[in-house]
Amino acid sequence: MSLLGLALITPSIAKAQSVTPAQDGTGTIVNHHGQRIDIEAGSPSANGENLFHSFHTFTPGSGEIVNFLAEPTIQSIFARVVGGNPAIIDGLLQISNSQASLFLMNPAGVIFGPNATLNLPAGLTVTTADRIGFDEQWFNAVGSNEYTALVGRPHAFAFTQPQPGAVLNQGRLSLGPAQTLTLLGGTVINTGELSAPGGQITIATVTGEQMVQIHQDGLLLNLEIAGPLDDGTELPSITPLSLPELLTYGDFNNANQLVANEDGTVSLWGSNIAIPTAPGTAIAAGTLTVANTTPAGTGGTMAILGEQVGLLNAELDASGTNGGGAIFIGGDYQGQGTMPQATHTFVGEDVAIAANANTDGSGGQVIVWADHTTEFWGQVSATGGLNTGNGGFVEISGKENLIFRGDVDVTASAPNGILGTLLLDPDDIRIVNGTGGLNDNELADNQILFGDGTGTFTLSENALESLMGNANIELQANNNIILENLADNQLTLAPGTGSITWTADADGNGIGDITMADTNDTISAAGRDVKFLGENLQLGTITTTAETSGSLTLQANRSINAGNLITQSDQGTGGNVTVTAGDNLTIGNILTAGPTKSGNVNITNTNTNISTNIGNILTEANNGVSGTVTLSGAGGELGNVTGTLVTDDSFVDNSNDFDDDLDRIDEDVEDDLETVDEDVDGFADEFDETDDSLISFEDEFDDDGEFETDFEDNGELEDGEFENGNEFDDEFEEDDEFDDEFEEDDELDELPNQVVRTSLRDNNANRALTAFEAQRAQEFSNYFGRDLNATELSPSQLQQLLTQVQTQTDNRSVIVYVKAPKSPSIGAATSASSLELLIFTASAEPVSLTIPNVSRDELFQTIGQFRSTLITSVRRGSKSYLKPAQQLYQWLIKPIEDELGKNAIDTILFSMDSGLRSLPIAALHDGQQFLVEKYSVGMMPSLGLVNTQYQPLDGSQVLAMGASDFSVLQPLPAVPIEIDVINQLWSGQRFLNETFTRQNLVQQQQQTPFQIIHLATHAEFKPGAVDNSYIQLWNEQLNLDDIHTLGWDRPVVDLLVLSACRTAVGNPDAELGFAGLAVASGVKSAMASLWTVDDVGTLALMSEFYHQLRDTPIKSGALRAAQLALLNSETRIESGQLQSGATRQAIALPPEIAIAGDVDFSHPYYWSGFTMIGSPW
Repeated sequence: MSLLGLALITPSIAKAQSVTPAQDGTGTIVNHHGQRIDIEAGSPSANGENLFHSFHTFTPGSGEIVNFLAEPTIQSIFARVVGGNPAIIDGLLQISNSQASLFLMNPAGVIFGPNATLNLPAGLTVTTADRIGFDEQWFNAVGSNEYTALVGRPHAFAFTQPQPGAVLNQGRLSLGPAQTLTLLGGTVINTGELSAPGGQITIATVTGEQMVQIHQDGLLLNLEIAGPLDDGTELPSITPLSLPELLTYGDFNNANQLVANEDGTVSLWGSNIAIPTAPGTAIAAGTLTVANTTPAGTGGTMAILGEQVGLLNAELDASGTNGGGAIFIGGDYQGQGTMPQATHTFVGEDVAIAANANTDGSGGQVIVWADHTTEFWGQVSATGGLNTGNGGFVEISGKENLIFRGDVDVTASAPNGILGTLLLDPDDIRIVNGTGGLNDNELADNQILFGDGTGTFTLSENALESLMGNANIELQANNNIILENLADNQLTLAPGTGSITWTADADGNGIGDITMADTNDTISAAGRDVKFLGENLQLGTITTTAETSGSLTLQANRSINAGNLITQSDQGTGGNVTVTAGDNLTIGNILTAGPTKSGNVNITNTNTNISTNIGNILTEANNGVSGTVTLSGAGGELGNVTGTLVTDDSFVDNSNDFDDDLDRIDEDVEDDLETVDEDVDGFADEFDETDDSLISFEDEFDDDGEFETDFEDNGELEDGEFENGNEFDDEFEEDDEFDDEFEEDDELDELPNQVVRTSLRDNNANRALTAFEAQRAQEFSNYFGRDLNATELSPSQLQQLLTQVQTQTDNRSVIVYVKAPKSPSIGAATSASSLELLIFTASAEPVSLTIPNVSRDELFQTIGQFRSTLITSVRRGSKSYLKPAQQLYQWLIKPIEDELGKNAIDTILFSMDSGLRSLPIAALHDGQQFLVEKYSVGMMPSLGLVNTQYQPLDGSQVLAMGASDFSVLQPLPAVPIEIDVINQLWSGQRFLNETFTRQNLVQQQQQTPFQIIHLATHAEFKPGAVDNSYIQLWNEQLNLDDIHTLGWDRPVVDLLVLSACRTAVGNPDAELGFAGLAVASGVKSAMASLWTVDDVGTLALMSEFYHQLRDTPIKSGALRAAQLALLNSETRIESGQLQSGATRQAIALPPEIAIAGDVDFSHPYYWSGFTMIGSPW
């Protein structure tokens, strides 16, 4: 790779002649007045509305002002550059005396340098076209023009060259409200800032010898690509420069953000990803905003269009106070309309796209499209207003192929808002196990938009599982949807209220099935309405069980073969089950249940005399009436029906004729119970669920209605509750398979979840602590697959530990155990919908608290919204995270504030329940301050699993290792500086890139037992098995289940730091990996981040943390001090340097990092994800 930066070749252009008029009869006059360059005269159109200028040279430098003077009647100014060299603009463009728009045309190419700015009263269009059309006349880029005939508004841009010129922007091009900014050429690359509040931004490219037609409203978003212009006119032309050639012009003091490669491609600074330079390529990096912050404003419109469209390290914002705008990337909805469609579209993982309604109104529209292949790795938010409005609409689609690994948020923040929709609709969808799709290696060549992709592309299991639950999701394929074998046998979609629709054969041609390769697998979508639509359906178990269950719909033109269908609601009404098939219909068991009413079951076979095999249908309502069961067939006959129906006061509609093989059982019937088979063969076993649902058993009804239970596996009763329905006696009879007496003590041993709740409500701290610790230890032991040898602690021992730490460090700590609300079983008391807290301080009596009226769904939805608003980078300038931050503070912190104050607490150590371990607790907010402004915070998996022995870090050495370049993953250009800073602050060893290997890591620690190990590299905590999570070394991935083999517990390492990690949102397995990092590695404490903070932000926090660690006695205190330094803007990027406090020397940054400009890190996105895990001391 060779760097052909803009500073390497500098044409000898005198400053005084940076702008010169063309001597071609246009009449342009250029007057230089120091730094100001006045442009006067020119040629007007006959109606006096258009003014034309012609330049030989147009290269205003930094500090220069090009001032177009025009009469007030002028509506548009058109300027062309005819000298054959590119227009290089690094100064200010402005218009005086007129409200005119500015059009700049130069086929050779146009560059806006890093100092380029605008002071224009209206819009700006920059193009490398050869001609601009007005009705039947053309404004030619070269040659003569009949200027008086060029009246009205432009309707077309003609590109007569086979390879049109390029437009490159590195500056800050900002227009006024509601204006239009357009960059149109053969290749367009933006690495700077484009801004038109509430207006319109268009980046559009053409492949050559084409014409771009504009509709009469003048909006380029309505443009059409027509064939080549052939009006018989032959004109002189300018040979365009290729993009690499264009990069050799200008002198921008090495500020160029593009690198020209020897193979003819270009790359962004700090990225190994090559960008094609062929015509038709549109690249958007940097910041593009049409956001509207006026009191009643709605977001504007943005389009990135071309044959190849790529977004890298970009922020696109079309948000508005009263409604989101629209963003089109690669085309319009499903490739329709007149907007040109991309063949390939790529959106990188460092891209954030927003079309939010910030206060009122609905979220906007975001379309990501390609006729061939779309790769999406970024983040999109189109959320509704906080007060009123609905979620927006997001489509991410490749007509033939789609790779989707990103995050989408279309929630409705308002109390009565309707959720938005995410649509994924390629030709075929294949969902594969774990995190990797078959085409993840498309990035291994570090190229994008080079025709990647042949055959069916895939969605990963984890990509779907990470999508937020409060969004309507549509998976739509013209052909097939295939769910491959899953290692964990379950696709667990996020709980919520958003619907999920799976549609095969979307084009209606009769070809398109939905198939689960392993029908023993389960799709779980707690609380969500789920639909499967296709020609044929082959499914496993589908469940929407939750506090408020969703409904299930299966509809096939031909056959359905499905496992168990479960819509159990723990509160209210069970979800409806609707099944419609044209041919054979086979279903396992159907369960719909709820405390007040079960859902309705509707089974329809639209053909006659077709086999309909149904397992057991159970409709149950403990405190009310079961729903309606309806079975119907075409022509009034439902043929060959078999199955068993179990109802509780349910109405069965059998108005259609069906065979006698369908049996009905009513639970409240005693002597007159009639059934062909004496047993209901194991239906409850088929409905085996985990936490808070039916316990697996076989049930039989004897002839007097009594209920007996056979326990298997030696009578062990798993974690959960044994609920008896209202029609059953409270007395359970023991049969010969249950030999042991069921005593209270046995219950305590087997049901720690219930023991925790009961003990807390009874204020039995000793028993609650024992149960909490046992439950936590078992969770982590199960996840890591080995006995972690937890230490048993009594309350007095715990308090003794806190007292000892206080004596050693003068730090007063509190330990808070948090138990999330459970999903109450059918008929359970409403008190189950509460949050439980247990608090231990050094000297006061333990305190247990119950926070009522907090449902599990509400808690987790609020956490999801909180994380989303923090992580979505385009919101870093907003405070939309405050509403969920304050609500979570009211639930988790407000109830214990008195205890914190009475005991003068400095540090809060949380032991969180599943689902809470990925909460950025430091950013909770009381309405005035963040939690971190008052306390140090930390997270422990279980106190009995933590090495709590305090050891000062004075004189400790640091082993600092990391990697800045990777073959597939995003580069981390700030890592070398990060490691150097640590090495300057602490003694030790440093190793980078090729020397960052497992062998060297083990060898260095064996030779010199370092107290601190710092790994500056990618790490991911993923769903599924522990070996799915990893730390990326130079040449391999270190799986989380292997980390204990490194010997960091012999002797014990005091602190492990991972500076660039990411945790799957809301996934319990990923949370166990993150929260168990210290346990897994054998170290006392670990520091890591819940999400990937950008490279420069990580550098800022790490440099501050290691500085504070030298003077702060406890690790969590050093992290707090570093977080406060970022929050208070004491640590920041300014003038190309990392400023770290008033008294310390600034750190100079290399150009690839300094190019980002000044950066403020006060937003909690940058600092709140970093968490101290294990011992905070």
